[in-house]
Amino acid sequence: MILIFIIYASFFNLKNKQYFEQTNKDSLLKDAKQIATEVQLFMNTYQIIVEQMQKSPDFATIASRLNDRTAKFTDPLYPKINNRLQQIRQNDNNIALVYIGVLKSNDLITNIYEYAPPADYVLSERNWYKQSKNLNRATITSPYIDIVTKKVVLTISIPLLKDGIQVGVAGLDLMLDDIYKIMSNYKIGDKGYAVLLRKDGSIIYHPQYDFSQNWNEVNISDLLEKNSSTILSGKSGLIEYTYQGEDKYLAYLPIENSDLIVAAIIPESQVYAPLKSFLFTNILVLFLVLILISILLVYLEKTIAKPIVIISNALENFTKNDLSITLPNELLLRQDEIGNLARSLKFMSQKISNHVLEIDERNLALSEEISIRTMIQIRLEMILKLLSGTREAIFILDESYTCLYKNNAFEELNITPKDDFDKVNIIDKILSSKAHLLQELLKTGQIVKEVSFQNNNGIIICLFDRL
Repeated sequence: MILIFIIYASFFNLKNKQYFEQTNKDSLLKDAKQIATEVQLFMNTYQIIVEQMQKSPDFATIASRLNDRTAKFTDPLYPKINNRLQQIRQNDNNIALVYIGVLKSNDLITNIYEYAPPADYVLSERNWYKQSKNLNRATITSPYIDIVTKKVVLTISIPLLKDGIQVGVAGLDLMLDDIYKIMSNYKIGDKGYAVLLRKDGSIIYHPQYDFSQNWNEVNISDLLEKNSSTILSGKSGLIEYTYQGEDKYLAYLPIENSDLIVAAIIPESQVYAPLKSFLFTNILVLFLVLILISILLVYLEKTIAKPIVIISNALENFTKNDLSITLPNELLLRQDEIGNLARSLKFMSQKISNHVLEIDERNLALSEEISIRTMIQIRLEMILKLLSGTREAIFILDESYTCLYKNNAFEELNITPKDDFDKVNIIDKILSSKAHLLQELLKTGQIVKEVSFQNNNGIIICLFDRL
């Protein structure tokens, strides 16, 4: 039974391992797609804001005509621009800062009216400026510490154009804490999680890292090594990898119209957890079944097997000339089939024993009778042997007067042919010539006298008869 279970478990494990693996892979890709869609919707909200800023002529106009940092406070458009920036900031708590980068004046116009950047501030060296200038579209940066809010943020920015020439950048900062709150809400099974990264490999969110301290130190290549290029290829898919001794599955999907990639990760242990649980349940069931079978076997051994062995031994002894079957009283008192069998065998043995005793008694009587007859036969043979040697003619007749025995001397009398002698009634032969003897025999019932007659050869024979 254990061997059958091992074969069944191996077959079940092979088939269901493939099923659970494929099911979880499909589910993981589905989760990654769902997360990517939701992140895209979240980011699109802010991309739309910067795109609207790009389309506003006032933003491009003020950026094109400011030549130094002090000129912005006296520009007639500045109060209007600042008011617009404040409204954008106040409408969404996820936004940490809204601003315009002015290229010619190397200045920054923010939703903070009096803000002026440090004297060593260089706009062209800011990553969000470089990315938007190079790509000429809305981009999302890696996390960094903002010089204005002093918080870890990521920037969504877009070029500001005036007559086809870039005069600045419109952007807004999203606090990384808020993005963490959104990403941390995505749960993939019991141990799975979501990761948000850029196409350059820098990780924006990972639940196992605190980016408030090391936001610029973790890259996807640090976690995946060989597989990082596959994830950053711009395509979606699923890979298997090992990190810190643990096998994992990772589904990746780029977010359209952005530099972001969503990855959904689950450990292999989570994939096969239901299978292991099922196998554990089966092993537990097998263990319980084995216990029940053991109990049942002990019960059967005690109630059936052992009594049958006792009955079998008693029958074996019975066949070895034991005239009775001796069985324990507990077997004879049982009211089941074993008890019926024991009582039947007990009754059968008694009947057979009685029959054997009767046969033995009959055999003993027959043996005695045979002994007596044998003794008579021996004595008779001795007598006949003695009679055969005498010269006196002796014969013995039965009740019908037929000759049973005759010695040689009698045969010599030649009363009748030898071949017919046993068939002849000797008395009739004798008495036929002596009618008076017959009369005397009938009258008295016996004859004791000497009789003489002539045989076939003419010889006178004298017989002493006692009839």
